[in-house]
Amino acid sequence: SRPSPSSGPISEDSISPAAMASTEPACQRLEMDVDVDAADAHNNLFRVHPFLRKVRIQPFGIIGMRKPKEGSKLFDTREWPDQGTVVVDPTCVQALQSSSPGSITDGASAAIYQFIGINTPDKVFPVDVLDTVRNEFDALYHLYNSRHVIHVAVPSFNTGEWAQDDSTVMEAVAAVYIAVLKEFCRTGCTRLRMPTIGTGEQCPESLRGKMPSFILGALAAAFEDLTPIEKRRLMRAGS
Repeated sequence: SRPSPSSGPISEDSISPAAMASTEPACQRLEMDVDVDAADAHNNLFRVHPFLRKVRIQPFGIIGMRKPKEGSKLFDTREWPDQGTVVVDPTCVQALQSSSPGSITDGASAAIYQFIGINTPDKVFPVDVLDTVRNEFDALYHLYNSRHVIHVAVPSFNTGEWAQDDSTVMEAVAAVYIAVLKEFCRTGCTRLRMPTIGTGEQCPESLRGKMPSFILGALAAAFEDLTPIEKRRLMRAGS
């Protein structure tokens, strides 16, 4: 492989603290969160690459909440995704194809599903999502009432063909971002909010310190793989 409609969305105030606390940091506009210290050695890439100059590090989760490292209290940045923002759901094929959205109770996906109102046992993923996101690196944009989501199937970096070496991991991370960016270009929206890819449970301990640099390199590589029209659309977004 290459490297049913929901009911109305719930209100922000009804989103559970557990779901919000479990989200990964995210990006806004064409931006994403990476560890600031780990990215210091790659600041030149930020400065010289035109696409990465649009990246803004954010201290909150995918739907605007972040649990502090110390203590258990949540704070609300009120940076909720607006109607021009697409959020990225980094899921796995098995979870999407064999589970209901309501059975996924942890991570960024759980918070997103609650935010768009499909986190109850009676809900199912839309047919077009199930038909399209069937293999690793598949991605599809879907509009849930007024809320925009790109579902993308992220591979595991612990086992299998994408866990072989650093270059393989970089290729896989770039392939995920290529799929997401191509879908975003079709939406007509102006902002993209993405969690970091490959930094969760699917990332082995041996790679954790390397992932920030992989992410920046993969984003740059993904941008270069797009068509000229897609590149122009991305560079105009969020301007």
